Amino acid sequence: MSYRPIRDYGADGMLERAGYEWEESKYSAAANALIFGVLGLIAVLVGLFFVLAGKVLGYLPLILGALVVWQCYAWRKNDSAQKRAFIFTADGGTLAPHGLSGLPNYKPGYIQHADIASIEAHQNEGVLAYAVIILRNGSTIRLADSVTENELQMIVVQLNLALSEMRAYLAGSLKGNVREVVIE
Repeated sequence: MSYRPIRDYGADGMLERAGYEWEESKYSAAANALIFGVLGLIAVLVGLFFVLAGKVLGYLPLILGALVVWQCYAWRKNDSAQKRAFIFTADGGTLAPHGLSGLPNYKPGYIQHADIASIEAHQNEGVLAYAVIILRNGSTIRLADSVTENELQMIVVQLNLALSEMRAYLAGSLKGNVREVVIE
């Protein structure tokens, strides 16, 4: 699993993007790979039994089972994690380049900084936990699914830090741009 804070500064030294990147486990993909892998192994064993008994048709389940096992191994190896990121931008918008658990087709700017009331952690009745953004209107958007409690805590803390940094930076840069007008 890879986790990393995102802080991008422009050529002028101004904070342009702040966020966090993480990976979510695809437990359903792992479960499917396991089920098909076991079925493939059973086919290999049945084929092997028939091949050893001298039956030519035993090669068919042997070869097909071996192909299924190999495909499940490749599937599990390549599809075991989904990269995710949530980024706050200096223009007040947000980015999720890899989509979100609750919004796989996330469009840039769908959520504005000002719309976010909080970023929180929630626990299912099972082992897995998830993170949500709670908007000012009370609606929630799932950020991260299929993460452990420790991973969830890291995601929530890092995103809250990134949002706080961006808000503080924007407040400071706006304050610096306010001109004092003296009327004589």
